[in-house]
Amino acid sequence: MKSFVRHSEPDFLKQHAARWNRQWTALKTRNPGAQFNWYTYQGQPVNQLLAPTLESQTQQHCSYCDAFPLRKGDNTIDHFRPKGTPRFYKQAYTWKNLYTACGHCQNVKMEKFSEDLLSPDAADYSFERYFVYNYTSHEIEINTTASPDDQHKATVTLRIFQFNHPAQVISRRHSWERWVLKPKNERYLDDFAFRFLLM
Repeated sequence: MKSFVRHSEPDFLKQHAARWNRQWTALKTRNPGAQFNWYTYQGQPVNQLLAPTLESQTQQHCSYCDAFPLRKGDNTIDHFRPKGTPRFYKQAYTWKNLYTACGHCQNVKMEKFSEDLLSPDAADYSFERYFVYNYTSHEIEINTTASPDDQHKATVTLRIFQFNHPAQVISRRHSWERWVLKPKNERYLDDFAFRFLLM
């Protein structure tokens, strides 16, 4: 998970998010089984309008695992605090709750959430604070020098996002091998996945 700085909220979302949040809350309260469909703005689904801004703030990488490139249909918008959980209904269109995510992270996270789950755009987040990268096994490990509270948050995050799933481990190894073999003058960091292990 690589840290990033969140862009400013798009004006159209700033103007309409509160109303859309109220509408979604009312719908789910009346019908808890209601399925989420993005509202439209000027004839376009809101997720399609938000995607370019969300993706640009991570240089088209997954906000969570930093996978790259995001394939067609793979660049979904994740609600960090799940929109299907009653206490978070009112955050379905809240800018700070929306992240671009790859298929892996979206599928394993689903509606899971913990107040201890790390977010990559938190002001005090850095990979090194919570994690250590094992360049032999290519697994992400807990930083044992971190505070007990930070170690707990790292553990929760690894569990929810399954960052050490075999496919993730293999993909990170491939990215590392590509980086090492690439001539230094041809290395462009944002062209690689899992940039936190290359820096």
